[in-house]
Amino acid sequence: MEGQKIPKQSRTVDFTLSDGSRVRGDVFLHLFTFRHDSTQRLDELLNDDNTRFIPVKRVPEGLVTLLNLNHVVMVEADRQEDSDELTELGDKRAVTVTAFGQEPIRGDIHINLPNEHGRVQDFFNQSLKFSALYQDHRVVYINHNHILSVTD
Repeated sequence: MEGQKIPKQSRTVDFTLSDGSRVRGDVFLHLFTFRHDSTQRLDELLNDDNTRFIPVKRVPEGLVTLLNLNHVVMVEADRQEDSDELTELGDKRAVTVTAFGQEPIRGDIHINLPNEHGRVQDFFNQSLKFSALYQDHRVVYINHNHILSVTD
């Protein structure tokens, strides 16, 4: 296997960790995934059941740090890079999320569930680790384990 590399694309994001510290760095997304013939989305990386630690090449130092996703409160990324239409399907709802140790965060969620499960409660009860909140120019991925409350 030595010498074989999986083609990846880097993406600069900002992490907020459970101790309040912030890390800015590049994560690495697969150029092709088994789910679709395009670049892996950030939400797919964050919600992968087989991923507990992700490598982050810190900006500007260039050091690679493995971050434990259980201790990542939120991940922020530029919205224009994350404009995959699939992530914005469904009923758009404005919510305010309060995460432990953080100021309340306002943004839009997109509920793409069957009609009988179209409530905000149903959206946050999905078996995901992170959910996206869309803001004007940013997407904030919130770790469900660090959410204290959601108001719609």
